[in-house]
Amino acid sequence: MVVGEDLGGAAAIDANGVQREFVDYTGTLAHWGARYADAITDAKAKAEALKDVEAEVFLELHSAKEKGDTEASLKARSRIDKRVRLARQLALEAEAREVRFKEKVMAPLYAKKEMLISLGAHQRAELGGDPLVRRAIREDLTALERRASLEDVDP
Repeated sequence: MVVGEDLGGAAAIDANGVQREFVDYTGTLAHWGARYADAITDAKAKAEALKDVEAEVFLELHSAKEKGDTEASLKARSRIDKRVRLARQLALEAEAREVRFKEKVMAPLYAKKEMLISLGAHQRAELGGDPLVRRAIREDLTALERRASLEDVDP
């Protein structure tokens, strides 16, 4: 997975379609969250593979050690072994992908959540000040009260 790929506007907010943004957000977060989890899993797997390769190379060198070899010299030789260097490079690349994914994908999505919450609160405040909305709410409450009073009367 390449982190530099286009998010398809996933972190953008359409101010004219806030309701649609609210509806779509959970699915978008689930999609990118699953991909982020994959990046984390890949980084952890590569880190474990590095440890395995380091141990394998060290044991090979240890079993073939010569009289003058010390543990420190075996560790140094295992550190520069091509297999260890390749495993280390893969582990570092996977870790970098995980960090980039967190910063470039997940952080903007979490910021979008906060902005949507703020926009929703702002819209509710605006609607609460609208005389037509207040009138509709009053009419709905009056109708509910009438219905409740009719239900209280036994036929």
